[in-house]
Amino acid sequence: VSPLINKRSALGAAVVYDRLYVCGGYDGISSLSSVEVFNPSTNRWTLTTAMNKQRSAAGIAVIDNYIYGNKKKCFAVIGGHDGMSIFNSVERFNVDSGEWQTVKSMCTKRCRLGAATVRGKIYVCGGYDGCQFLKSVEVYEPEKDEWSPLSPMHLKRSRVSLVSNAGVLYAIAGFVIIFIYFKKCAKQWNILNKLLDV
Repeated sequence: VSPLINKRSALGAAVVYDRLYVCGGYDGISSLSSVEVFNPSTNRWTLTTAMNKQRSAAGIAVIDNYIYGNKKKCFAVIGGHDGMSIFNSVERFNVDSGEWQTVKSMCTKRCRLGAATVRGKIYVCGGYDGCQFLKSVEVYEPEKDEWSPLSPMHLKRSRVSLVSNAGVLYAIAGFVIIFIYFKKCAKQWNILNKLLDV
């Protein structure tokens, strides 16, 4: 795979239509707003429309968005920071039009958060608000453009990974070694097991 156009760490990444999108991050000097897209058939990275804000350590999640009755593929870049301020703001990128749109902000500002999509809704958990690690959880409903709080996790987690499988969310690590999961029907987090302490 060919290297990125710009060096970056603490980036967000998503796959849409078999293309890999890399958003923001930190280049060793400043946070970035640039977005690169990788085409595996040509093995090339190209720049696409930059985000409205410079963001590193943001969450990212892919959603199907219904606009005027038409299904549009989008991804949202959530929270993060620019090296000076931590954000609760959210930007949504329409892959078909190549346009960014600012949508409703989260209830809580956070960077180093986990983000994942389940059944068309975006869930975020944990992170860091500039003063403390977080255990709070929020869900975004695109049709309502609305964030709502959910049951918090058992422990505060920063740099947490959040993934979904078969309608269940899994919050993994994040400066702790407990593996938990969230079932929407039960509306609570449960401890699955402990990861091996290597």
